[in-house]
Amino acid sequence: MLVVLFCSSAAWATDIEVSGKYSLRGQYISNDSSLSEDANSYMYYDQDFNLTTKYAINDATFVSMRAAMVDYDWGENRNLSGSLSGTTLTLSQNVDDNISIERLWGGHTFGNGGKLEFGLMTGASWATAFGDNAGGKYRIKYTHPMGDATLYAIVEKQHEEGSRTPNTEDAENDDTDAYYLAASFKAGEINILPLLAYVTIGSSDIDQEQDQTNWTFDLGFDGAAGNIGYEGEIIYNSFDPDGGDSWNTYGAYVNGWFNHGAGKLGLALAYGSWDDDEGKGFGMGEDFGDTIIVGSGWAGFGSTSLKSSGGKDMWEFSAATLGWLYGDYAVSDDLTINGRFAYGMSNEDSVDWEDATF
Repeated sequence: MLVVLFCSSAAWATDIEVSGKYSLRGQYISNDSSLSEDANSYMYYDQDFNLTTKYAINDATFVSMRAAMVDYDWGENRNLSGSLSGTTLTLSQNVDDNISIERLWGGHTFGNGGKLEFGLMTGASWATAFGDNAGGKYRIKYTHPMGDATLYAIVEKQHEEGSRTPNTEDAENDDTDAYYLAASFKAGEINILPLLAYVTIGSSDIDQEQDQTNWTFDLGFDGAAGNIGYEGEIIYNSFDPDGGDSWNTYGAYVNGWFNHGAGKLGLALAYGSWDDDEGKGFGMGEDFGDTIIVGSGWAGFGSTSLKSSGGKDMWEFSAATLGWLYGDYAVSDDLTINGRFAYGMSNEDSVDWEDATF
């Protein structure tokens, strides 16, 4: 199917752009639970190859695709089957899932400048990396420019349940859908990015009602004044389950830096709340955690720092206060040295994490 797709695309696409990235790394991990004083360690290799292809039908219409190939840990148990003969175990691997389509969406720009996009595109990302868990989301997205401002309207299908029970009344209430209204505009030298999200969450149960509604207000900003640059974001979440107690979480992040010649010096602060009654913490997002070793893809900070999406574990900072001082220096066009000192403390009252620091 891929061969047919790539070869036949020349018949209807006027321009094809292909790009990609491959990485290989060996890793040594110790105490990835963050809770043990005498922890075990382990080592492994992993690799990642992404191939991005964009088909331009004409100046206004396109289709874009990103595929991940053989993207997993070496030797990972991936649908292995085996047979034992004497003392020899022979394993065979099912490689059907060695290629996955991570993004596939199309778009068209109209004469008024508005752009309609539809398909599997990047979502769960806004303004800065704070609170972000960027990944593939099935969306219909409309973008409309208005002078120096841009407006966004998005419908996102997170889970489809109603179509599995078509003979059930009001089965669409079992779906999980998200709706977004957002904008970006300038106020002097400051870029301001507000977003409002509303999510209806359902499940296959007997009452056929929506089981929870969530809404989020997100305000991001960034700008520069001479050699000084800055960015920040404020996020407020409200969760209202059907038949249960509602709760709220909120977080804030600000980062400022000073550029001087080939060097850069910055200071960043972040805060995430904790709801003691519900035992819930504000999550700063897996993408934000990648800026510091703690809270990265291996270990979280906080009792609610581990989340799962699409069968993949995601770690983040949860209910914490963080600060870090960092610096970059470009030795040459080909070499940059960077470093940071980070400190954080938990805002929780839980047994394991109360007064925890790193």
